[in-house]
Amino acid sequence: MTLRRASAGFLLHDNGSQRPPAPDGKVEPPYSRAVQYELDRSGPRETWTARQVWEHRIDTPAGPVYSATRPCPDRAPLRVGPGACGTIRP
Repeated sequence: MTLRRASAGFLLHDNGSQRPPAPDGKVEPPYSRAVQYELDRSGPRETWTARQVWEHRIDTPAGPVYSATRPCPDRAPLRVGPGACGTIRP
């Protein structure tokens, strides 16, 4: 999982390779996503909470899109050149 500081929290790439089975034991096929969390840091550190504010994943008729390596989530326009990450649109 890759972590990047976003303007309103943290933007992460979750490649889906370590998700636990559902409570009923069903195992989903792995899927990749970009996910953004806002942090509420009011109060003492042990009371801080995170709230998911955005997620992007792609599902196709053949199943969800999975990428073992896509380490650079970005909600900005496509960048070109070394280390370019691409675009993830809400």
